[in-house]
Amino acid sequence: MNEVVHHFSIVGFAMVLAFIAGRAAHYFHVPKVSAYILVGILLGPTALNEITFELAEDLGLINQLAFGLILFNIGGEFHKGLLKKITRTHIKYSFAFSLIIFLTVTLICFLFSLTTSFSWAQRLVFSSFLGVVAIDAAPPTVLLVIKELEAKGPLSSSIMVFLAVSVLTSIFGAQVLIYVIQDFGFWNAPSDFGTWYYILMSIWSIVGSLLLGTALGLMLCFWEQREDVESELLFAVLVALLLGQSLAIVLKLEPLFVSLFMGFVIVNTSPQGQLIHSKMKGMGLSIYALFFILAGAHIHIQEQIKTVGLLGLGYVLARIIAMVIGGRIAASMIPESSEVKKFMGISVLSHAGAALAIASKIMHESDPSAKAIVQVILGSIFIFEIIGPLALRWSLVAVGEVKMGALLGGGSTKASLSMVELLQNALDNLGIVRRLELTELKLVKLLVRRHVYAIESTASIKDVISFVDKHHMPIYPVVDEKYSFLGTISLADLKDVIFDPFRSRYSYASKLIGSRISIPESATCQEAIDIFNEALTEVLPVVDETTNKLVGTLSYKDVVMAIKN
Repeated sequence: MNEVVHHFSIVGFAMVLAFIAGRAAHYFHVPKVSAYILVGILLGPTALNEITFELAEDLGLINQLAFGLILFNIGGEFHKGLLKKITRTHIKYSFAFSLIIFLTVTLICFLFSLTTSFSWAQRLVFSSFLGVVAIDAAPPTVLLVIKELEAKGPLSSSIMVFLAVSVLTSIFGAQVLIYVIQDFGFWNAPSDFGTWYYILMSIWSIVGSLLLGTALGLMLCFWEQREDVESELLFAVLVALLLGQSLAIVLKLEPLFVSLFMGFVIVNTSPQGQLIHSKMKGMGLSIYALFFILAGAHIHIQEQIKTVGLLGLGYVLARIIAMVIGGRIAASMIPESSEVKKFMGISVLSHAGAALAIASKIMHESDPSAKAIVQVILGSIFIFEIIGPLALRWSLVAVGEVKMGALLGGGSTKASLSMVELLQNALDNLGIVRRLELTELKLVKLLVRRHVYAIESTASIKDVISFVDKHHMPIYPVVDEKYSFLGTISLADLKDVIFDPFRSRYSYASKLIGSRISIPESATCQEAIDIFNEALTEVLPVVDETTNKLVGTLSYKDVVMAIKN
């Protein structure tokens, strides 16, 4: 019992550190994924050893659920809107890129394996297996970074297609290789199974997963039409994911494929499919955080440097070369956009998704080649999961696919009340203390909506349009680099510039400001009504009168209702 309590306390402590690290990552403009993995490394065998290998294995169910949820979300990304944008070129490019990665990594790793005492067969197994694993582009990492940055554009679309192809190719390819290796008598192979058995099992892992994922997806679509409570519906999705993974194990299918197909079916079959997909993406962050903490805990830098050494270095170099050069070669073979050709390779360097799932499949094999493969994969994760998210963020920003709201330090402000005001609010709501300023002076302070996005004054017209496209707001405040309020932009102000080529090219957000009216945070409700009457608008920005910083927005309706009450 004490051990169980200890495990729970460690997990709780890890989540607290992940929360703090996530906020720090936001402040330093570093992807949260990297911060979560660093927490895992800190708590794992590399440093404090509070999350041991055994504990990480015990929490494998959470890992499996997290990865299933991630694959479900990837399947959900391929909705009607994205499918219209996907061409045969995207698919051909992804498969060509995958083939180049496989061949390049296999060849380089084979050359590095010549420094070992492996037999020729073991060298071939070692290099070809790593060649297949190298295709994986860590969907958990890439998807979280794209979601965090709200990226949208040709490069993002190509990355999404490659994610789906890389997951299918790496997991299916690894499974086929395992069957082939076992058929030739390696890796604890059952002696009573023949070649045809392994061929049929390979086919069944794809076809059966497709059938099961489709069936569960259709069942959820049928249930969704009869369920009005959102929380119950989301719970049903989680149940379906767990059921799918359980049935996949029993039926010898691939659990991750089942989740992928389920997400695809729901988003393209149910009228509420995209809404379900959106909600599931939003609720997955805490599970994702634990997934990446456990991924970091699998890294033991000191031991992996000793045991892997030159082989690990060879794999890291081989994969970087294959990604960077392979992306350009594939784009030359199958014409892709210049953005994809230039940035695709460094955008998908992350490596902790299917690679971890594949490593777990062979972790208990006794053959030296299998042990070396596991050590190389786990060791490479540390490098790729640190540089991968940073490289992806840089690429998306460089090609201009990141929304303004995500670029501006998270894009929002949420000014808070003081602790005294919060306590006063609680006592007033509980009827213990009658608050003077709201009941008699009627201040607007507690009526302010404090979560508001703002546009930086130096933003280009293109960025302003992207911001408006993403954030549907009654007003669009403009702030300087210190978040001081400068004014607001209306759709009418923007419309005048959109159709003027000269102004749209050389203007900035500060030139589009149409109104500079705001309400002081300390104003009374009656004073706010007077300002609203002067401005002739329904919503106005609220500023701190001492610093002129934007703290939120105020609705005319809320002020009127406060006065009446």
